[in-house]
Amino acid sequence: MNAINAVKNSTFAAWLRGEHELTGRQVLVGAVAAAGLLVLTAGTATAVSYNTVTVSIDGATRQISGFERNVGQLLAANQIKIGPNDLVEPAQNVSPAAISEIRISRAEPVAVIENGRLTQRWVSRTEAGKVPAADTAIALGVSRGTSVADTAIPASKLITVKHDGTSTNLGVPETVQSADELINTAGIELEPLDQVKVVEDVDGTTITVERVERVAQVEEKTVAHEVKTIENDELVKGKTRVKTPGRDGKKRVSTFVEKIDGEVVHSSEPVSQEIEKPVTEVVEVGTKESSEVTSSERLDSNNVTQDKTELMAQAGISEGDYGYVDYIINRESGWNANAINSSSGACGLPQALPCSKIGSDWNNPVTALKWANGYAVGRYGSWASAYNAWRAQNWW
Repeated sequence: MNAINAVKNSTFAAWLRGEHELTGRQVLVGAVAAAGLLVLTAGTATAVSYNTVTVSIDGATRQISGFERNVGQLLAANQIKIGPNDLVEPAQNVSPAAISEIRISRAEPVAVIENGRLTQRWVSRTEAGKVPAADTAIALGVSRGTSVADTAIPASKLITVKHDGTSTNLGVPETVQSADELINTAGIELEPLDQVKVVEDVDGTTITVERVERVAQVEEKTVAHEVKTIENDELVKGKTRVKTPGRDGKKRVSTFVEKIDGEVVHSSEPVSQEIEKPVTEVVEVGTKESSEVTSSERLDSNNVTQDKTELMAQAGISEGDYGYVDYIINRESGWNANAINSSSGACGLPQALPCSKIGSDWNNPVTALKWANGYAVGRYGSWASAYNAWRAQNWW
């Protein structure tokens, strides 16, 4: 009991309470006395030593001490909170007596694309570089002040807590407390991403709570389709035709935004995900010279090399109808087997409309006359009637 009282009343005990600075010799004597005290009270089988280790939190170092049995307890006793995703080395169940340094890497969220969707994953700063580059949608890399919620705030100074656009005056605390404890006293609930900053000056200590929000803003956008032109030597020059209709595509654009107290402080580069591919429109452009003949050409031109009567005979047209046939064909195409009407698309010797009625061999004179023979007899009953109809209406 005398040993206990001696330790309680010593300058070493005062230092433990944060009330006194120790010299090197006092630290040694106090540590020995404290260690001996624990041995006496707890028994030699469960003796606990007083340990001082260096703690590194994302590169910022400080020393902590205590009689605690493992790393986790030692950190808690020194008001250093460990988040569920923080990385602690060595493990929290390791004895402080066996180590000289504790390294802590605070976890931060990174946005990654998983299965085609933008999601958030918590990683420590040490592990942040291990996230596959192909999966990382946005690298945070935001330069910000360090959150110091576990910082010890000295007593005997006026404490002001600023949060959510207001200030709370806590007066002068009687004992040393952490910034986290003072924030709790002010009735403020911290969210996982919130930042705490501590500024000390001659007037007192100001604790500022910054509300941090990280969200992925997603919107769908239209992707305009391209238009490609190709030449078609079967299409008359100056004419165009859509071969493949175009269709616009769609994409989902995600932007990762960080806000502090409602103000955007960081916006990532947009990440695009294709939803629907655009279809390129293909347009045919005619390169063929026009073969349309004028009325005067139809009266005077004869572009068929073979004798007309021979062609009509091969087409199976009766000799008695040759005059009717010659009259109509001469006015329809001027006996130009390649004639195409640029306005209607009618083609061949008889100017069939549509051209497909004759077939792919429409500019073959015999093929065209065979079709014309069937058309004249089938529609008008005879070439003579077809001739009369043409003269009455100037078409057939």
